[in-house]
Amino acid sequence: MRGYFLYKIREDVAHEFYGKESKIFSLFLEERKSKNADKRSIAQKQTAYITLPIEAEKLMSYLWRLSVPGSSFDTRKNVFSITLSKSEVHLYLNRDYLMLESRGTFDAETTMFELLRKVETRFLAMDFEAKKYGWLFPVKLNSFYGA
Repeated sequence: MRGYFLYKIREDVAHEFYGKESKIFSLFLEERKSKNADKRSIAQKQTAYITLPIEAEKLMSYLWRLSVPGSSFDTRKNVFSITLSKSEVHLYLNRDYLMLESRGTFDAETTMFELLRKVETRFLAMDFEAKKYGWLFPVKLNSFYGA
């Protein structure tokens, strides 16, 4: 099973740390793994500052309207799922982050990421176990004439 946590990153932070995603990932990893209460508390404050709340109801409404083949929604658990022939993915919605669990081939996972990419451009996906991370939709830097 693969698991990802997706956070909605503030726009100014996303632009400032474009190409330096490893620093954001390290901050979130420290928040999760730190045994020192003071360090963990500081990391929690920093992650709270750079993230934005997720409008779960709005996101769920959007996903549900798409009528994706093989999809279902469990309103009691706030989980949107996609099941394809050899893969399945479950998206758990919270106010602070999304959690995605995937099994089998990458088909359902890819479909879910494509759907989320259309909704929000500043989701940063992080797999803390495999130490992998990346934007669902790469942040585009503003380019200025002569720059």
